[in-house]
Amino acid sequence: MHETPQSSEDAAALIRRAPRKGWNLLVTGTGVHLETGDADEDNMMRVGTAGFAGIREHAAADMTVSVGAGTRLGELAEHLDRAGQWLPIDPPKAEETTVGGLLAANLSGPLRASQGRARDLLLGIHTLDGRGDLIKGGGKVVKNVAGYDLPRLHVGACGGLGLILEATFQIRPRPALEHAWVAPAADAESAMTLAFAMRAAAEPGWLELAGPGVFAADGVTVVAGAFGGSADVESAIAAWRGVAADGRLEESAAALRRRLADATAATGSVVLKAALLPSRLGALLAAAEEVGAGYEQPPVLLAQATAGVARVLTPSVPCALACIERLRGRLEGQGGSLIVERAPLAARRALRTQTSLRGATPATIKLMRGVKAAMDPHGVLAVGRLGWGI
Repeated sequence: MHETPQSSEDAAALIRRAPRKGWNLLVTGTGVHLETGDADEDNMMRVGTAGFAGIREHAAADMTVSVGAGTRLGELAEHLDRAGQWLPIDPPKAEETTVGGLLAANLSGPLRASQGRARDLLLGIHTLDGRGDLIKGGGKVVKNVAGYDLPRLHVGACGGLGLILEATFQIRPRPALEHAWVAPAADAESAMTLAFAMRAAAEPGWLELAGPGVFAADGVTVVAGAFGGSADVESAIAAWRGVAADGRLEESAAALRRRLADATAATGSVVLKAALLPSRLGALLAAAEEVGAGYEQPPVLLAQATAGVARVLTPSVPCALACIERLRGRLEGQGGSLIVERAPLAARRALRTQTSLRGATPATIKLMRGVKAAMDPHGVLAVGRLGWGI
């Protein structure tokens, strides 16, 4: 079943009917990120956000923009570009991703290295809670901190705390130039050493590692991006050339960055997301590569070097399970984590019978359940999608 309310009043009425009907509501935009989360979406009633699309207010002088949750980021980018501005967030499938999906799934891309994540640029939010009541948090100016933590609660909550109607972001001037330096490395360990050397030579706007199958058949590729004025970009490229002389200049850096972001959401793959100290990324990638060597089609490895985030794109459930068995205990023992970030529905169900998609229950689970109960007392908003039964 699918509903697409055309107003906040319609959406509120839908939420208020949900307890009587026994509905579990899954808010969706374009549907390009439905493979994220823990619950089975075909057992949930989908609520579309197309009725909440459009630019609400663009205060160019104040560097803020308020936009409906159903607005695609591609549309927002075109609007801001006319004013020489941008929202520096580059999630996978950015053109089709909606503002609501960006926040609910806590999506990010290479720009996270220097620009932060959506939660860092989010100033205010309008939502409907599990009672159908309108909740407003934050504001429309950068210095307004009233209710500042409320908007951030919804980032990564998978729609389980409220139906997002509108969001206000801090925006920035669009850089005049963006170039990248692409350098080869023999393996994951040497790639991390090279990445740290490049970062020491010049602070990158973004710094990514890509394993075999992304840019080259063998080895690991290090990609560093610089943006800003021409003098700053040229200085960074010169510094990286001095560290990685066998690299090459990529002037179409923005397209390369989008390609890297999109690669983390390859359709049909089971995507494992690891979070750990950046200094341990090389060892993790090497271990994942070793596990994958036993399969005819090995996993694809990608990493955000400065963020300490790696993704292992596995081609099958058995390969995913082998990686989880080998890597999760090690990561959790070091204070890190390994989750199933994305998976087709059939693969997700198969995995759930043998392992946890989200890993160990967090120490904050009692607090998380309390927040869920306060904001969704009737249990109608994406129950189970966040994981751990929440």
